Amino acid sequence: VDRQISKLEEQYKKDIEGAKNNAKEKEKIEEAYIKKKNELLRKAAIAEKLGGLFSIAIDTAKGIMNAASKIATVPLIPWIATLGAVQAAIVAAQPIPTMAQGGIVPAGYPNDTYPALLTSGERVIPPGKLAERPITVVLQGNLRADMQEIWVTIEQAKELHNQTT
Repeated sequence: VDRQISKLEEQYKKDIEGAKNNAKEKEKIEEAYIKKKNELLRKAAIAEKLGGLFSIAIDTAKGIMNAASKIATVPLIPWIATLGAVQAAIVAAQPIPTMAQGGIVPAGYPNDTYPALLTSGERVIPPGKLAERPITVVLQGNLRADMQEIWVTIEQAKELHNQTT
């Protein structure tokens, strides 16, 4: 999949260069690129999930076989099978990433652990939808800050706004 994405990115760069100043053509190229990349990432996520389930099945079978080889551990077989089933259920319950249309990363994914490398609460806004979400920024005086300081200021402004409304 990484190789396919690399090829896709190379083709995308060539196509964008070929479009020169044609904004509509660039937009079409961008949309096609994002769609294809998301398809590849989705396929990779599905393959990873299936690989995890296969690994759990193999490990569970090995555990059962090891337990069956000794009379003292035979009573553990139902426990081993149950643990394998629980692990498989947890993996199977994990959703396949679906952020192509945007959305909010669900709770339980801290520090860029969501397959899209996002943190809980972060928003994903596809390029074409950004214009639909108005953002107002008011600056006064001299501004010298890094992104962390700007983020903290925005969060403080939100809190102040919430307190006054």
